Amino acid sequence: MGISLTKSKNFKRILITVLLLSLVTISLVACGSSGGDVNYDAENGSMVGGGTVPEDLKDLKLIYQAKINVETDDYNKYIGDLEAKIVELGGYISSANETTSESLKRAVLTIRVPSDNYEAMKKATALNGTVVNSSHEVVDVTESYTDIEGRLATLKAEREALNTMLEKADSISTMLEIRKEINELNIEIESYQRQLNNYDGRIAYSTISLTVEQEIEDDTAGFGWIIFTIILFIAPETVLGTVILVFFVVVIVKKNKNKKLKRE
Repeated sequence: MGISLTKSKNFKRILITVLLLSLVTISLVACGSSGGDVNYDAENGSMVGGGTVPEDLKDLKLIYQAKINVETDDYNKYIGDLEAKIVELGGYISSANETTSESLKRAVLTIRVPSDNYEAMKKATALNGTVVNSSHEVVDVTESYTDIEGRLATLKAEREALNTMLEKADSISTMLEIRKEINELNIEIESYQRQLNNYDGRIAYSTISLTVEQEIEDDTAGFGWIIFTIILFIAPETVLGTVILVFFVVVIVKKNKNKKLKRE
């Protein structure tokens, strides 16, 4: 005579409850032996907030990221040397956006580089340019990472228990019920695994958001000044000379204003 669905569910709940209680007990013991929350001070290379400095910082799950603005006098050389340095350090450009106007060349780059080469990459951004603004951040995701790992372990243990029950089930209704629960667990497991994979990628490869700018000299400005000077000498006291003077002043002021607005 086959196992009834009600008895199967009771047995399943008891088995899963025992497994979960065991995992919770192990987790509590592990947490009791670990320290409190730790914040990492990237500027001083030390722990703040009452944490204890670990013997090996690799025990922490740290994400390094920076935003840097650079001005250069030779845009093409800067970009070329930068790309070569990124390849040398084992990194890559994950996104790039270049724009050129009458007065400015600009590139906005997102650079991913192995975390071991993060500091070297930051220094390389200033080799052929001037850093005008920068910010750096280290995000400690150890607690969140560990929590996700624990949830994954619990879900996988529960799935294993259900797979064992599925092998012993002797009725279609019981098998269908167990498979439904396994499918639901698989969705949760895949979601948590994606979160871990995302963390792993951001921990292994640091991110530098870099903006590079070069002001473009206006070649027509010099020529305009020459004409302006000649006209003033030719007709210094005429209405035409006054009109041209006012015209050039307006044009110059307008160009400077537009250049300032584009920079902002």
